[in-house]
Amino acid sequence: MNGKTGMRAFSILLALLLVSVVVSAISAQDVYRDETAYFSSMQLSDKGGKVHLTNLPPAQEYELVTVNPSLFAADAGSGRPVAVDILGKEYLLDLKQVPAPIAEDAKCIVVNESGTFTADFPWIQCYSGTLTGDPESYAFFTVGDGVILGTIRQGNNSYTIDQVGTTEVGGVRKVVHAIYNGSTVIDVKSPFAYDLQVPVSLEEVEKLEESEKTLRAQNPQPDPRSVTTVTLCTAHDWQFRNAFPSPNYEMANMIAQMGSAFSPSDIDVGFQINAFCDIGTVLGSTTNPYDLLQVFGENIKPDRDYSDSDIAVLFTGKELDGDTIGITYDVPGSSGHAYAVVQMVNAGSTYQATFSQRCVNTAHEIGHVFGGKHQDSTGSPSYARAYHWKDWGIWDRYTAIWTPFMGDEAMLEFSSDTNHGDASHDNARRIYELKGTVAGYR
Repeated sequence: MNGKTGMRAFSILLALLLVSVVVSAISAQDVYRDETAYFSSMQLSDKGGKVHLTNLPPAQEYELVTVNPSLFAADAGSGRPVAVDILGKEYLLDLKQVPAPIAEDAKCIVVNESGTFTADFPWIQCYSGTLTGDPESYAFFTVGDGVILGTIRQGNNSYTIDQVGTTEVGGVRKVVHAIYNGSTVIDVKSPFAYDLQVPVSLEEVEKLEESEKTLRAQNPQPDPRSVTTVTLCTAHDWQFRNAFPSPNYEMANMIAQMGSAFSPSDIDVGFQINAFCDIGTVLGSTTNPYDLLQVFGENIKPDRDYSDSDIAVLFTGKELDGDTIGITYDVPGSSGHAYAVVQMVNAGSTYQATFSQRCVNTAHEIGHVFGGKHQDSTGSPSYARAYHWKDWGIWDRYTAIWTPFMGDEAMLEFSSDTNHGDASHDNARRIYELKGTVAGYR
């Protein structure tokens, strides 16, 4: 008996030694570490009055850093593991470069009182992967001029690297980033935040039918069994630009990660940004969601047409009236109503505008453009409804198009008969059915 126990102990010790040898070999030879600082911690007291913070996360703890994008991009694209320090803990990442959700000829359009100006989009690289040895984990980074925006998820921890202001280092403007753990954000249970859908008269819908038939005839429908690319005209106002110093990278990162809700095989939609529009003060000071949606549609239409974009989305830094955090038209399948407004700042409600919540809110409004419906919808088709379930029979979870917004219990996914949902709650099916129509708008 003692001999068996000794042999078992020796086997365990040998296994541990082998693991340590493997880990040591990887660490010593094949890992890029941020000893030369992908992220450089900063203290506000060291910067005097040169730090301008605009959008601090609602987390109980976070670290403020400046970043080295070119170094991170070189290491992340090397094919070797990358070690990063996140809130004092080292994470080893297996990353690969993936296409950014941006057209090769995407334009940056600036609209102001002096006219309209265009420029090419600066460099951007996206990386996706997992933590080494944990295939269930998730890592995604968007890297560009002055920014490293990212998400790392493992178990109950979800780390976000987001831009929150600017500073000056050696006379050079740098974007200040905050690294925070989403688990330290206290989930707010009230008041609830809501979105709105604008009804359109039957007469107006009938007027659109003929033009829509002509449009679909001119644009052959893609094979629904393949990934369908839908093009976007993404726009922001000056309030959003004030909150996010590099607004175009912020929008690109959200679209890249929000797209995971549309990527399952029962939907298969991919997004491509054709234009980034800075519309500054053009939309005026209104915070009425109905007025804002209308004036946005009127002003962005020329840029949407110019960029051949299927959908136009406004990322607003305004706090909308009446606990509203988003608005679209209740006319799925209509090119003339393919506009959405999404609030990107804390509403002082169940919507705190953390990065993950902003992604869910964006997916919610874009999902409406594809015909996705709330859980209490009585319209047609009857199966286009959001879904609620309990994880492990304990924790409440809600799919993206649920209303009201349920804080961190709102998930970045759509109800589906093949996942979380059933035959009566299947927004994925509705999005799948209309994706060819939406992709044919331009």
